[in-house]
Amino acid sequence: MKIGIISDIHSNLEALQTVLEKMSSVDSIICAGDVVGYGANPNECVGLIKDRGIQCVLGNHDRAVLTGDTSWFNPLAAKAVHWTRNALHNECREFLAGLPEKFTFDFDFPLLVVHGSPMNPVEEYVLEERGARRCFEATKQEIIIIGHTHVAQSFSLVGVDPVVELRLYKNGGVLNLGGRTIINAGSVGQPRDGNWMASYAVIEGRRAEIFRVAYDVESTSKKILGAGLPQFFADRLHAGI
Repeated sequence: MKIGIISDIHSNLEALQTVLEKMSSVDSIICAGDVVGYGANPNECVGLIKDRGIQCVLGNHDRAVLTGDTSWFNPLAAKAVHWTRNALHNECREFLAGLPEKFTFDFDFPLLVVHGSPMNPVEEYVLEERGARRCFEATKQEIIIIGHTHVAQSFSLVGVDPVVELRLYKNGGVLNLGGRTIINAGSVGQPRDGNWMASYAVIEGRRAEIFRVAYDVESTSKKILGAGLPQFFADRLHAGI
């Protein structure tokens, strides 16, 4: 069985379409949240996730669009949330409202899927080893899939007296799943690791590979500006920040 992992699409239709085309051979796809926010195509992105039967968890932007609560957002991100709330169709809103905060995907081995962390599935960022160790302590799950940070990375417990090993995948890479591991496939629609190309992962057996793929970033940027969203959201796509 081969599964695709995506996260943090953020209403970037061009990036999502490109990634889904690249993953045409997988058996299933799971999404670690934040289908909407920042970009100009929230309805189209939600529609693709829904139509493809992709299992997805709720992200912090997804929840903010549903509730209107932007108290934890910077002013630009808050503007994108309110724009998306006004643009989102009812059926797309209903789809987001039905997303769980976490689920276990029954693969060759079970995968725990959250947007943030097992402790705080929607909001918490896991960026460094200390946070990853807390995740391992909070659950007995062997493989944990997260998103939220927009950085492609993994954390593995290694050694007899295990230490947390961090690996980054700015240009993609392969990871052998020999023990307890946290995988962040990075962001489809707004990478923040210095590489503008869309990021996703494929797991087959005990092997995970993170890929980076170019997409039509110019069209995405023009749509953002045409929608009246902040120019920063268009500019950052070219720099991967």
